[in-house]
Amino acid sequence: MSIPNLTLQTDKNNTSVDADRITIRQSESGLVLTADLISATGAAYNLSDCAVLFGENKDGGKMVSDDAEIVDAAAGRIKYKLNTAVYQASGEAWFEITDTANKLIDTTTNFHIEVVKQADLPVDNENYWSRAEAMLTHVQAFMQKVENDLNAQINNDNSKLTEFIDKFQKQVDNYSEILTSYDAKYNQLANDWKNELATINANADAVNKQATADFKAAQNAAVKQANDAFAQKINSLQADYSSWKTATIADFQKQIDQLSKKLADDEKNQANLQKAIDAANTAISKINDVDFNLYAKKADLDKINTLSKPTNVDSSVNPDSLTEPGVYFAQNGFGFAKGNIPDGYRADGKSYMAVLQGQNPGYDVNYFQQFLFQGTKFNFECWYRAGYKYSATTYYTVSFTNLKDIYGRVKQISVNGGTTVGPDDKGIVNISIPNPDLQKYVQAVNGKKPDKDGAIQLPNFENPDFKYVKNDTLDVDKFTSPGICYLMDVTLTSSINANALAQVPGNLDGKTYTGYLVVFQHDSANITQTLMIYTGRDNPDFTISTRCIYGTSNYRPNFQRLATSLDLQNIQGQITSIAQNSMKSWSGTLAQYQALTSYDPMTMYFIISDYEVVMK
Repeated sequence: MSIPNLTLQTDKNNTSVDADRITIRQSESGLVLTADLISATGAAYNLSDCAVLFGENKDGGKMVSDDAEIVDAAAGRIKYKLNTAVYQASGEAWFEITDTANKLIDTTTNFHIEVVKQADLPVDNENYWSRAEAMLTHVQAFMQKVENDLNAQINNDNSKLTEFIDKFQKQVDNYSEILTSYDAKYNQLANDWKNELATINANADAVNKQATADFKAAQNAAVKQANDAFAQKINSLQADYSSWKTATIADFQKQIDQLSKKLADDEKNQANLQKAIDAANTAISKINDVDFNLYAKKADLDKINTLSKPTNVDSSVNPDSLTEPGVYFAQNGFGFAKGNIPDGYRADGKSYMAVLQGQNPGYDVNYFQQFLFQGTKFNFECWYRAGYKYSATTYYTVSFTNLKDIYGRVKQISVNGGTTVGPDDKGIVNISIPNPDLQKYVQAVNGKKPDKDGAIQLPNFENPDFKYVKNDTLDVDKFTSPGICYLMDVTLTSSINANALAQVPGNLDGKTYTGYLVVFQHDSANITQTLMIYTGRDNPDFTISTRCIYGTSNYRPNFQRLATSLDLQNIQGQITSIAQNSMKSWSGTLAQYQALTSYDPMTMYFIISDYEVVMK
C-alpha cells in the first residue's frame, strides 16, 4: 500500500484539525511518507539550518518521536520512513521543526494515521523516541498544538468542545507520567555520555603508551571539548524545559479560562435564544387563533368620540337632550335653560361634556351620567349630574354639582375620636398630635428592653453581649451563655479538657487571644462554641475553630480549626512529593527484561538496543 504525498501547513489558525488522513496496515513495513511544508504566508517553508522530527500520539496514550529527513530545505520537502512503532496503532501525527540546538520552532497541522489491524499479527503498542532529547521536543510540540487546536475548535465548532477537552485531558495525564520520569531519562543521558568518555579515555590510554606528550595534551583537549559540549547541551536542555514548563502552565490556564467563559456565554446565549423562540411561537399561536370578525372595522372606529375627536354641537343644544354615550364639544357653550346654569359656569365659554350610560336593575329606562368640563386661563372646573330618559322627548335630571363641592373640601377632622377641627379659609386643617409613649407598645426583643428613646440595641459584633479585655481570664469549658463574646488580649483556659485549645493559634505570648467567641444553644444539652481568632502575623492571619459541647455533662472535646486554602496547598504538595519519590526506574537489554521473574507497577523499565530505547 503506497502513501500519498501530503501538503501540511504551519498556520494553525486558518486550518481545521484532522484535515488529512492516510491508511496503512499492521503487516506492512518500509513505507515512506513524503510531505511539503507550507508557511503561514502560503509559501514553501524554508528548512535551512533546521531539523525535522516526526511526532505521533497513538490510541492508548502511547507516543512516537523520530527523526525525519529533509529532502529539499528551500522547497520545504521532507520524507520519513515509518518506524515499526507507527504500525502498531492508529493515532494523530504531525511534524516538529527545531533549530540545530533542538529548540522547537514550529509544528504542522495534524494528519490522522489509520492502522488497519491484522487479526493474526500480535502487536505490542509501545512508546518510541529515536533520541532521549526528542522526548522533550515532542512534549513541547504537543502543548503548542493543544493551544492551536483549542482555538480552532472554539472558532469552528462549539459542539466538539467537550469531546476535545476529554481527549486533551487523557493526553495530559499520559505526559504527566512521562515527565515524572524525566530525571531518570536525564541521568540515563548523562550515563551514556560518561560511558562514551570512558571509551575515549580507554582507547587513548592504549595508544598513549607509544605516543608523545603532545598526543597526550591533544587527548586531554579533546576530552575537555567533549565535556564542555555535553555541559552546554544539558544546560540548554534544562533551560528549554524550565522555560517551556512555566510558559505552558500559564498558557494552559489562559486557554482553560477562555474556554470556560466561552462555554458560559454559549449557554447563556442559547438560553436567551430559546426564550425568544418560545415567545415567538406563543405569539404565532395567538395570531393563528384570532377571529378578526370579532373586532371593529375602521368605519366603526371613526364613530368613536374622544377629547381630540368629539361630536360638535352649537350653543342651542340643551344638555338635557345629550343622553347618548359620547364626548360632545360646544364652541360657544351649551344652551342651558334659564335657572339651570351651574354655579361658576361661563355661558359662552368652550365646554366639553362626557356622557356615560348606566343601568338601574329592574327598570327599563335609560340612565345616564354627565360630566361637564370647562377651563379658563387660571382655573379648571368639572361638574357632575345623573338622570334618565323615560320617553322620546322627556327627561329627568338634577342640577349639576361641582366636584370640588363633593370631593375637594374637608368638613371636619379628628384624631382617634378626639376634638373635631374644621379647615380655615384656605382649606388647611391645623391639628396637634401628641408624642406617643413607645414604651407602652414595645416591651422587649429577644430579651432586650428599649431605652428611654424607645430604641432597642440588638447584639452584633460591634455591640456584643459580653466583653473581655486585657488581664481578663475566660474559661471556655464553663462559658455556655448564648451570644457574642468580644475578646481583646484575653487569657483563655479550659478547666475540664486541658487540650481543648491545642489547635487554636493565639497571640505571640501563647496564652492570650484576640477575636470573638460565639455561643449557640440549640437546647439544654447541645451547645456550639465557635472561636474566630486574629493572629495578625501568620498566613492565615485569621482562623475559625469550632466544637459542640454538652450542657448537661462535662463533655468538652478539642476545638477543631477549619482548613484554609494554604492548608490544602500544603497537603497537595505532600501528596505530590510522596508520589514522585515512590517512582523507580530499571534499564537493560530485552533479554535481561524477559529474564525478570516479576514486574513492579511503580517501576519504569527502559529496554536499550543498538538503535532504540523502548519504555515499558
